[in-house]
Amino acid sequence: MRSKPPKAGRSESEAAQSPTDKPRDLSETPYLKFQLLSYNFSHTICKIKKNVICCFYMCKPLIKYRGGKSREIPHIEKHIPKFSGRYIEPFFGGGALYFYLEPKQAIINDINSKLMKFYDGVKNNYDSLRLELDEVEEIYEHNRKDFEDLKIKNPEIRVEDKNENFYYLIRNMYNNLTEKKYSDALIYFFINKTMYSGMIRYNAKGEFNVPYGRYPHLNTSIVTKAHSELLSQFEIR
Repeated sequence: MRSKPPKAGRSESEAAQSPTDKPRDLSETPYLKFQLLSYNFSHTICKIKKNVICCFYMCKPLIKYRGGKSREIPHIEKHIPKFSGRYIEPFFGGGALYFYLEPKQAIINDINSKLMKFYDGVKNNYDSLRLELDEVEEIYEHNRKDFEDLKIKNPEIRVEDKNENFYYLIRNMYNNLTEKKYSDALIYFFINKTMYSGMIRYNAKGEFNVPYGRYPHLNTSIVTKAHSELLSQFEIR
């Protein structure tokens, strides 16, 4: 069946466009709104400008931290004023807003000195930290494979998880109870990613005592050279 020719005075592209095909505000599309929010929390961030979705690389927060603002950024972004001066954040934590804005100049601080040593390590010693991260990730993944193999052979009993022993070894380093074999930055990152449920808890002696979280994988790829370069623009006070 032959299609009808377009009406006089209209181009073929216009004739092929139904009333529902008219350009619309993509930001009001529920599905795209959902997609927009989901992109905000990966290495890519997408924004809708003049009905076009624009995406670009961004640095995401490196650690999980109680009170983090990652999920709130889509709601508070419109309240952030344009500025050209120095960005100052005295309660840095996970730094979600800092990594989102990527300011050219910044002063950051936090009462958690171990946290600040971690950022300082990413900033000033990225190459050596990267080697440590690769090493512990390889150990962690190897231990996990051993655990899964044992579990298959012995499904009814509790089997050894070498990563549990590895966690408590590094936790002792974190608490200065044993000789440190890794940098402060690596130790903090490892504890943050493998402790139970992101808890922060200390005993009466002031020792960090959160147990092992039993996570199947340790992803260190989120610590990137881009983070180091961005952090090189801040000073800690």
